[in-house]
Amino acid sequence: MTSSMELTDKESFDNYVDYVDEIGCRLINELDTDDFEVIDLAVVKEMYTLDLINYEFHRNQIENLRTIHKYRRKGPTRLCSLKTTIIVGIVFLLVYSVFSNGINKVDL
Repeated sequence: MTSSMELTDKESFDNYVDYVDEIGCRLINELDTDDFEVIDLAVVKEMYTLDLINYEFHRNQIENLRTIHKYRRKGPTRLCSLKTTIIVGIVFLLVYSVFSNGINKVDL
């Protein structure tokens, strides 16, 4: 096998695709964490250490993974806020309609 300095981007990508699951499964058991960002970054670091990917691919993949996980962390929060707003709005409308009908009947 050639060293990571000699690997082309295509070879690095092919190795990444070929070994990401195998190394990922091994590291999930070793790291004892549920944080997928930590696992994903450890996989890329392990691949670089094993000379399966070149430095440029390693650096780009770490940047990509950090960006992905950054937005992944933000995504559910916004979605939960939207769901909460919708649910509160529906509850408010239901309560308003029940009480406004009751008030109208009392006023008549």
